[in-house]
Amino acid sequence: GMLAVGIPEYRLPKDALARDIEYILDQGVELHTGVEVECLDELRREYKAVFIGTGAQRPRPLGVEGEDLAGVTDTLAFLREHALGRPPKCGKVVAVVGGGNAAVDAARTAVRLGAEKVLLLYRRTRAEMTAYPEEITAALEEGVEMHFLVAPRRVLGKNGRVGGIELTRMELGETDLDGRRRPVPVPGSEFVVECDMVLPAIGQIPSVEPIAHSAWPEGIIEKLIEDGRVCVDPRTMQTAAEGLWAGGDCVTGPATVIKAIAAGQRAAVAIDRHLGGTGDLPPDTGFSLRRPEEDELGPMPRAREPELPAPERIRTFCEVVACLEESQALAEARRCLRCDLERRVTRGDASRVSAFERR
Repeated sequence: GMLAVGIPEYRLPKDALARDIEYILDQGVELHTGVEVECLDELRREYKAVFIGTGAQRPRPLGVEGEDLAGVTDTLAFLREHALGRPPKCGKVVAVVGGGNAAVDAARTAVRLGAEKVLLLYRRTRAEMTAYPEEITAALEEGVEMHFLVAPRRVLGKNGRVGGIELTRMELGETDLDGRRRPVPVPGSEFVVECDMVLPAIGQIPSVEPIAHSAWPEGIIEKLIEDGRVCVDPRTMQTAAEGLWAGGDCVTGPATVIKAIAAGQRAAVAIDRHLGGTGDLPPDTGFSLRRPEEDELGPMPRAREPELPAPERIRTFCEVVACLEESQALAEARRCLRCDLERRVTRGDASRVSAFERR
């Protein structure tokens, strides 16, 4: 899925992902590739439990004039083609529209594919970007130019291809439902940026087609899909249909890998119980109740992973962030947040109160 074709290998090396996949297959999982599931009718007849994890594979369109011109390429398709060994032809000046991780991934990939100039255009400020802060910093180090408080008005053509993009300057208005201030166009502020490739990265739409194209009793489909997403019980990930579970981006919309994995774990427990199992996961070792030494309670700075210098990494897709040394990893483990210990520091008094002191 997205781990294989949506996240560039300089962030997630292919050999690391291959090891995880092999571990899963070694547990007895049968893998069938090259199969397109258009509807669930046959699967539901053959199996007592079906889990849907189709993600959010459809691009959200810009909705502006000119987005059908040659040279306007969906960001996910751009990343996918490269991941599958079919590097897309990259423009000389690439404009990426968006402020999430996909937008930053596309910009950094375009740099590595030889673009002379890469612009990232975002309608809010850097503070509102949803991309990871370290990825934003890395992109800037690699030469990506970021332009904030701008939004596309139309894509301009030149001989049937992208020749530029007309932008409108924005200002932040009232707070939106997601807690961020809503960008508002500034009248008369339009201007043009020349480019020969545009990569829209303003979000993805959940892929619910297998459910939508299946046969259901009357009144069920309305309970399965709402606002373009699959509806589930958040505790079990079960849908309103008997024997059908779902999780990941097709339920939440575009989110993080770890949230999708957690949803799969919850669904696996529920499915096991549905089939007569216990739903028990491997036992957790829990937390140690050893009282920490005083020096363990003092400030311990976070270890920083070594990184390839920007001039080196823009010429390759090698992993940018390397592993910690063993001594660093051990130090990080020792500074891990402790759920069995609370620390209270008062002004002028460095007294510490632990959980077992209050028992």
